[in-house]
Amino acid sequence: MPKLTTSSGNCFPASRAWSKSLLMIMGFCCVLMLWGCASSETESTTEAGEASAGEQAYDSNSWKTVIAKDCQRFTDGCNNCVRNLESGVAACTRRACVAYSKPECLDGLISGSAGTQPKIVTYRCESDNQLVVSYGRYDHNGKSVELQPGQIILRDVHDGSAHLLNRVRSASGELYQGRGLEFWSKGIEAMLRRNGRPVYLACVQER
Repeated sequence: MPKLTTSSGNCFPASRAWSKSLLMIMGFCCVLMLWGCASSETESTTEAGEASAGEQAYDSNSWKTVIAKDCQRFTDGCNNCVRNLESGVAACTRRACVAYSKPECLDGLISGSAGTQPKIVTYRCESDNQLVVSYGRYDHNGKSVELQPGQIILRDVHDGSAHLLNRVRSASGELYQGRGLEFWSKGIEAMLRRNGRPVYLACVQER
């Protein structure tokens, strides 16, 4: 009778080889997943760092590194200051501010400015609204506030609000900023924005 042969003796080695291949594939997949997670965390950290770097914070001492040493009159981001160029000591107004904006040199901006003499300018805007701008001094309810060169008080007659703004550099005309407001004027025209959005765009000086 012929002898029967089986291949059962080769089954276990084949099974072991297949198991090893499966484990290698699973291990490779795990490595790829871990690498992907690590890359995502790194990118997120980098983006967060770049965003933080773009939002620079200023304080009462920031002008010492931002303002050029030959600048005599400047705003420290809150108050207007005058510096002795020989000693480097600066004297500033004492208005309290929660947040400081970027310090700006005012030399060349305030010479010949309307801010040197008390003056009131009224603008008529759309929907018959009015803006009243005070230079040099602001009078209200029997009280007077002396304004520094480069400062104005902007009063919105529509809602009765009044805002202290500081002059900053502008490519043309005069630009004043403060607490999210931007008041720009050139000749007899003016406009007002709040947080980059228009409030009044077509204002004309009353004569």
